[in-house]
Amino acid sequence: MALFGRPANSKQEIDWSMAHKEDGRDPRAQGRGPCGRNHTPEQSYRGNQWGVWLNCEVCALRLHYAPTVGAPQTSLGLGPTPAHVEEMLSRLPRNKSEINGNMVRGLLKIVQGEAQVRSSRSHGKNSTGTTTNSKEKASGASSTNEAAAGSQGSHGHEGKSAATDRWEFLEEETTAAVDRWEILVRRLNCCHTQRGR
Repeated sequence: MALFGRPANSKQEIDWSMAHKEDGRDPRAQGRGPCGRNHTPEQSYRGNQWGVWLNCEVCALRLHYAPTVGAPQTSLGLGPTPAHVEEMLSRLPRNKSEINGNMVRGLLKIVQGEAQVRSSRSHGKNSTGTTTNSKEKASGASSTNEAAAGSQGSHGHEGKSAATDRWEFLEEETTAAVDRWEILVRRLNCCHTQRGR
């Protein structure tokens, strides 16, 4: 296996026998990224206490990874899902000369953050699939909350639970986070649109 660059200075011994190449499930490894299949390895390996890795300078694909001797199997992160990578690739600017690893990593974080927010929003639905708003929850108008309060009352707990209070707080925080993400995405798209003119 051809190795690129040099390992970062590390006090731990690297287990090169356990090294592996890029994940073939990643669309960038299949040639669907800005590099095609012509990746540009970074000048040297990055690393931490669990291993060293080498990324592509342009598309940020992890080209090579080697764990340190004795590193647990759980120390290897799975990386982004193929669906997240596809979404990120669709948002990259058309001009390939503008693309670099930092931009790709930033867009991946945005895509993953948006997916996390969508997931947390879907957990805010009640059993009928409709979302109850904070005002309904606070007033006790939600049938889900009334049922919960009734069952809690039979166990010696009356009124709204602390978990419900925390959920309302998290719901408000999530909405604010979504607004911030949407502003960030709009700004990023605006910058790329202006550069393309």
